[in-house]
Amino acid sequence: MPVAIEKAVKFKNLDKVYWPEEGFTKGDLLNYYLAMLPQLLPHLLNRPMTMKRYPDGITGKFFYQKNYPSYAPEWVARVTVPTEEGPKDMISVDRNETILWMVNLGCIECHTWLSRVEALNNPDIFIFDLDPAPPAGFAETLPVAVAIRNILQDYGLKSYAKTSGSDGVHVYVPVQPLVSYEVIREGLQRFCQALTSLLPDQVTIAMPKIKREGKVYLDYLQNGYAKTTVAVYSVRPEQGAPVSTPLSWEEVIEGKITPQQFNINTVPQRVQNIGDLFRPVWEERQDPRDFLRLTGKLI
Repeated sequence: MPVAIEKAVKFKNLDKVYWPEEGFTKGDLLNYYLAMLPQLLPHLLNRPMTMKRYPDGITGKFFYQKNYPSYAPEWVARVTVPTEEGPKDMISVDRNETILWMVNLGCIECHTWLSRVEALNNPDIFIFDLDPAPPAGFAETLPVAVAIRNILQDYGLKSYAKTSGSDGVHVYVPVQPLVSYEVIREGLQRFCQALTSLLPDQVTIAMPKIKREGKVYLDYLQNGYAKTTVAVYSVRPEQGAPVSTPLSWEEVIEGKITPQQFNINTVPQRVQNIGDLFRPVWEERQDPRDFLRLTGKLI
């Protein structure tokens, strides 16, 4: 471990078992995040953060921590965000040490805003959150992701898929932060309404869970101010220590993957072999108005 990180963060209880069935420890979790820092930091950089903390592992109690803690070291960046209840101080990641400091607090999942601190109300990513309702599962989300990708591609927009780390798929579209969450969400609602007409037996935007049975729920409402999404390369507190992992469109189209094959043991080697498939998400900046023009044509 780099000396600078060891000096900044005093790691504790590394032998504590976090995943009882697999025997994975807090130290294993820390080693995974340490290995993934070069890929993870650019995706978290300068976004308000929410920690999902499991101080006693995945079978213990957990809680979401949104507020900037009073005991945070002075080098942990903070951002003050306007809320309905008034200004709120939150963590903002600007260095590797902050990520490992969060893990040391029992943070398994990292949740981020879709906007950065310099333009809090204007997202630079919007997402299609594909959530299958049983008996539909992960396999049923894949053709829906491809359908979304194909429509966007027909209008010159690039998109990128990742596993949610559970049963769902997230399709990310990187954009310039030129318009508000509200405008993006309205466009996504129109897009998803059109998709339900094209794929009525496969997808739904119905809120009542009973109406989602056997379909993939298109949760466009996740694109809202102060809403958070599990970050790419974040570990999930589920059996097998799965990781929210970028996918190639070839993998999605072929449909032979499972979310369980992407975990803290396999993802570092995968990234070493094929690189960060999500790098364009923080490098590319498409014009969101192109998407809005698209959605105007779909209705």
